[in-house]
Amino acid sequence: MGGHINIGIVYSDEDIYKLNDDKQSIINYFSLFSNRIVVNYPVDDTFQKWEEKRFEGQSGLIQAFEILNSQNMALGKMFCKIHNKDCYILVSIRKCKDKFKGILIEIAESDLLKEEYSREDLDDIENKILVKLIEIWKVTNFSYAFCDSDADIEYQLSEIEDNKGSEYSMVLLKDNLNDLVICLNSWCIDGITGRKIK
Repeated sequence: MGGHINIGIVYSDEDIYKLNDDKQSIINYFSLFSNRIVVNYPVDDTFQKWEEKRFEGQSGLIQAFEILNSQNMALGKMFCKIHNKDCYILVSIRKCKDKFKGILIEIAESDLLKEEYSREDLDDIENKILVKLIEIWKVTNFSYAFCDSDADIEYQLSEIEDNKGSEYSMVLLKDNLNDLVICLNSWCIDGITGRKIK
């Protein structure tokens, strides 16, 4: 289990600038689980020289997200507890020209899942992630969110809508009435387990 379970919160097309409005809400949400982050970012155009800064508390998270949002290739390591164990998650802001932009959260699979995990363990983790994404959906204006094994932010909203979210294991969209639509595909977020048909 050397991979990651990745969560993306994506702002696409005309909503790309809403990320700036939502940053405070997202930081407030993250601060419930973590108050310490280390950010690494390049200080030259060739990406040869890097700087590391450590931040604590909610004001620190705000400063860290400003760096993540303004620097190419910046990566944050946010310290938290998962299953009562000290861990960290990786946080970055990915951009694709002016088409889409989003926050990518990477959690080590070994921190989320036991080495020998059952189907019930996996279902429980998926449900917890879904609940957290719904909580974020209620206070932000993202275009869509996803969760999948080693996934990246690489699709515009129109592609996700056209394919009914088939690019990822789990996708959250908003319909024309701004109601939540949850798309679950045939594989689970570990990337290998088939999803139970309900």
